[in-house]
Amino acid sequence: MLYEYSTGRIWLTDFDRVCLAPAATDLGSYLSEAPSCQRHALLEGYAAHRPLPGDEELGWAIALSRLARLADPLRRAHPSWRERISADLAAIERIARSPEKEAGWA
Repeated sequence: MLYEYSTGRIWLTDFDRVCLAPAATDLGSYLSEAPSCQRHALLEGYAAHRPLPGDEELGWAIALSRLARLADPLRRAHPSWRERISADLAAIERIARSPEKEAGWA
């Protein structure tokens, strides 16, 4: 997180997987991890300043972000890494079938 003193703005950053990419990639990265109440707030705030990517594009970005994080439970030696990876794979498959549903405002 970065804080801009002159304006009081807060910037969420993720230097671990930093890259130059479309807006949907950044949004998808956050949306893939955030609880639904925070997802709605982010999309609402973002839409007040910039056009949102389409639901299908956001859905694919969410799926790709989850795919990039797929091995994290194994890397962190989480005791139930097999179950978590299996559940994440199932979620990624569900999103791939209907990506536009994943990015909804609800």
